Amino acid sequence: MKQLLQLWLTCLCVLSGACALTSRSDPMQIRYFSADTVEAQRGPAAVRGPSVALRLDRVRSSAHLGEPIAYRTGVHELGYYDGERWTERPEAFLERGLERAFFQEQGVTRVVGGSSETLSVELVSFEEVRGAKPVARIEVGITLHDERSSHLE
Repeated sequence: MKQLLQLWLTCLCVLSGACALTSRSDPMQIRYFSADTVEAQRGPAAVRGPSVALRLDRVRSSAHLGEPIAYRTGVHELGYYDGERWTERPEAFLERGLERAFFQEQGVTRVVGGSSETLSVELVSFEEVRGAKPVARIEVGITLHDERSSHLE
């Protein structure tokens, strides 16, 4: 009797597992998005103004920012979309936008060596704020400094 019960339980386990193994669900579709616009990719010609020189430090980001797209439903609630990703990390979009704004559009001279004013940037938040009219929220921390002191934070 005991062997018959064990055989019956074994068959039940095998058959219940077979249903999960043979049925197939649709694979999760992951969609990728870019924060760059078509106008930004072309970029207007540089406007020459007063001669300003600047070194743009590498843009860093907060640890929670990555490829999954973040959204905020309230002041204290942050979530991530399951099937939506950025094509690049958010700090890459910001760095490219700053380079375009300073060096292409405003005509700021890019410094790559020697002493000069340096702009250090940290991307703190990069998310969608849900609501009746969804908006994007980007928070950036900046420090303008030279080798001796900080001029702007």
